[in-house]
Amino acid sequence: MRMRLLSRAQGLALLICTLTGFPETLARPGGQGPETRQIIEAYEKWKELKTRKREYAKDSECNPNQIRILLQAARLGEGDLMGFGSASFSFADINQDGVTDALTTFNPKQCDGGNASMHSQVALLILSKNARHSYKVDDQTLENLHDDQTLRNLLETTEGWFLRFQEVQGNGIVSGTAYAFHSGDKFKPGDARCCPSIWKAFTYTYLSKRVTLK
Repeated sequence: MRMRLLSRAQGLALLICTLTGFPETLARPGGQGPETRQIIEAYEKWKELKTRKREYAKDSECNPNQIRILLQAARLGEGDLMGFGSASFSFADINQDGVTDALTTFNPKQCDGGNASMHSQVALLILSKNARHSYKVDDQTLENLHDDQTLRNLLETTEGWFLRFQEVQGNGIVSGTAYAFHSGDKFKPGDARCCPSIWKAFTYTYLSKRVTLK
């Protein structure tokens, strides 16, 4: 069988399908518009930056065998332990400038094959800047919500809670859920590590920075 090389546009479409699970008809260039391709490119550049800074392992090096090699050579760093999981994208105009943005989430992959980080999630806001010309990746705004005083007050404490973000709406409102296993007398005892029984849904409005419990 003769192999056919994919064009850059076709390659990006396939990448979008792989990362987001979108049907090919929606991921095809033009199906989601040029903003979608730019958002994917911005995310890939962010990943490259994080691997260069050794905050994450490269996809090809995130495996138990590589961990053993680095450990035996005494070259194992903290950034070698975690890799990128499959990413999910939720598209909307988050910063209200008339251009599509995205909430991007993934569960970090443990390169040693363990599951201690099973509840971890990285949540990014990929936002347009200079109208349609470029995108920036904001990896701090949603991360900082873990220590946000307003959310702490609403939950009464963030001790024992972890946050998961689901989607973003066109009015720039990000929906999420706070989960917990136990914290003093306020939570049910005996939860399995897989299954926290306490949860509270909340929203975060990007422009006003307002956190609201549902």
